[in-house]
Formats: sequence, structure tokens, C-alpha cells
Amino acid sequence: MSELTVEDRVLIRERYDRMVWALNNGDPDGATACFTSDAEVIRFDGSISGAAETATAAKAWPSDPVNATRQHHITTFLVDPDEGGHPERRRVRFYFLVTEVSDPPEIKNRWSCYSDDVVERVDGDWLIQHRKITLNHPGTA
Repeated sequence: MSELTVEDRVLIRERYDRMVWALNNGDPDGATACFTSDAEVIRFDGSISGAAETATAAKAWPSDPVNATRQHHITTFLVDPDEGGHPERRRVRFYFLVTEVSDPPEIKNRWSCYSDDVVERVDGDWLIQHRKITLNHPGTA
């Protein structure tokens, strides 16, 4: 397995911070920049999408009055070597919450999820290659 450096951990976490910032703030270009060209996102409902669909969601996010109040919050964040030993990939697992303000001033936790992902180094940048998002409880879908 290839070495996992502190610098890689920081850069990978920053990639995810930039992705959720782009989602939360309606930045489709910023969202797209976080993914490889062949990225695959498997959502909790089993639907499969890619970077283009993530960008579409980011663009639409602020135009919905409830979605505009939603924010992604990343919590526990783990980076490990790629299970297959690929030197340019890392496994990333983390929890995230999505809060919502549909009835101000109350802030609700809309979703509690975890992600089990693969990132790949492309031209020196860590990009999201595969995401699998799971709800902590299917009843919250």
C-alpha cells in the first residue's frame, strides 16, 4: 500500500469542504471541480449519478426556499489507503448532517448520513471518483 501523508489527508478533507461549500452556496462549477470526469455517486435511494448531476443540484439548491436554508456539515472524517493498493487512490469515510431552517428560528437536522468514498489523485489534485451515500436511518428519506 502506498504511503498516506498528512498533506494528503489535509488536501482530501479540503476537497470535501469545497464540495459541500459549492453545494450549500449554489456553485455548480465549484461542485464539478471536485469530481473526476468519470465520477459515480450512489445515493441512499440507489440512484446513480455523476458530477453533472451534482452540479445541477448545486445550481438549483438556492432557488428553492427550503433548500436555500440547508447546509451540509461534515463530522468524523477518515482517510485510509486504497483497499486494492492503488497508489493514486484513497478510501474516505465520514459522517455528515444536513441542517434546515424551514420554520425559523428552529434549526432541524434534516438528514444524518455517512459516505464511503474513493478519491483519486489526478494531475496532483485529489478528486472524488466514487461516492456511496447512506442514510443512518432509511425512515428519514
